[in-house]
Amino acid sequence: MQISSAKTFKKENGFLVVPFFHEYEKKVPSLYSSELTALVKQGLKAKEFTGKTFETLFYTVESKTLPQKVEFLGCGKAEEFNASLAREIGGAINDLTKAQKKQNVTILLTPELALYTQELTEGLLLKNYRVAKYKTGEDSDAEKKKELKSATLVSQKPEQIKKAIERAEVIAEATNTTRDLVNGPANMIDANYFEKIAKKLQADYGYKLTVLRKNNLEKLGWGGLLMVNQGSPKPPLCLIIEHNGGKKGAKPIILVGKGIIFDTGGYNLKPTKSIEDMNMDTAGASAVIGLFSALKELDIKQNVIGIIPLTENSIGGEAAFPSNIITMLNGKTVEIRSTDAEGRMILADALTYGAERDPKYMIDVATLTGAVIYALGDRYSAMFTNDKELKERLLKAGEDASDNLWELPLHKEHKEKMKSHIADLRNIDDGSAHLAGSSKGAAFLSYFIHDKKGADKAWAHIDIAATAYTVDPRKYELRGGTGVGVRLLIKFLEQL
Repeated sequence: MQISSAKTFKKENGFLVVPFFHEYEKKVPSLYSSELTALVKQGLKAKEFTGKTFETLFYTVESKTLPQKVEFLGCGKAEEFNASLAREIGGAINDLTKAQKKQNVTILLTPELALYTQELTEGLLLKNYRVAKYKTGEDSDAEKKKELKSATLVSQKPEQIKKAIERAEVIAEATNTTRDLVNGPANMIDANYFEKIAKKLQADYGYKLTVLRKNNLEKLGWGGLLMVNQGSPKPPLCLIIEHNGGKKGAKPIILVGKGIIFDTGGYNLKPTKSIEDMNMDTAGASAVIGLFSALKELDIKQNVIGIIPLTENSIGGEAAFPSNIITMLNGKTVEIRSTDAEGRMILADALTYGAERDPKYMIDVATLTGAVIYALGDRYSAMFTNDKELKERLLKAGEDASDNLWELPLHKEHKEKMKSHIADLRNIDDGSAHLAGSSKGAAFLSYFIHDKKGADKAWAHIDIAATAYTVDPRKYELRGGTGVGVRLLIKFLEQL
């Protein structure tokens, strides 16, 4: 989709969307022509339109200057308008255009909306994402015809909004890259596919890429990742991708993404209605890949290391049994009480590996627990952290990016629950495992965040199990992968 800016609209574009704030009842903006003013006043007088958010007023007009189709879109009160609403307005405009069977739209960017050009553009682009990438023939052609081809943003100062449009294009593309990886089936989007994407990022942007293969992982002692992989015919991988955008020698920000290609649950098999969408268990890894597709484009001036452990959690002749005891990368032994608590096993080794790089901050992003869905629903990701400054930075970044976080407790008793009577740790507790499951998952990970001297690093765990995939999409989303985490991490890194 091509986004451009202009100072005036053209009649031949065919479809014009005009934002309307409540304040315009008293004084319309200078971008409104006399014809537009007359049309909206007609609707207001007839009480067909009030300017309530997402309310619309449509006209087919015969005019020498206006496009044939004009739709006013309510934006509510200007004083209550914000970036999150602007993103939703962008998605709504995409829907309005498709409803008119148009692939091109002109948007009047009045001053109140121009403040949020980036977010509006993000919404337009994110809603233009095509989920049905695997349709063929006529079905595929029909889906392509639904996509918008272009949008023109009409502004009093078109040159001044170009940078915001460019940023939005990068962020939306990174988010959509993440959505592709989350939505893709496991027989196509496997560990080798992630490696292919990482190599392309290396070639395009000059990142340093290290690929740890099964023999490397065995030599180093990645017991958690190797255990989860035992039942799979495909070997595990861990990708380490590095962006050196900060000062030489500055401590890196380490981002760990959970990459379970498909999660059957292992011998603790997931039931029907819980297993069908488990290709989305790569959402943490996908968010890290999506972020790296944007770091150079946005000139992020930080040293960032992405660690992406990848494997299927399958059932097979070699699959791990519940009750097995394994040795992790940091030397701790873990009793496997559930093979469906596999994500924390691969993250634990990755966090150990990351902590040894002496990071400033370490953040893992993972679809870790079903429990978080009941705790927070699907509009907030859960955050657990051992560092107050990191907490405040992440909460602010989430709010600014409309990629919201909510802190959940990480209590010492949660950590005690993860101790085993026959090994150092167990991967879930017994008896009360259904209580505070998200906190206990984070508590398990907290045993793997110390460096070689035994000092804990500043760390946050973000559980996106409820937010990575949606069946109740926002106006700029579609059913499926949301790309959660990408905007959050971009904003976090930019605000450091």
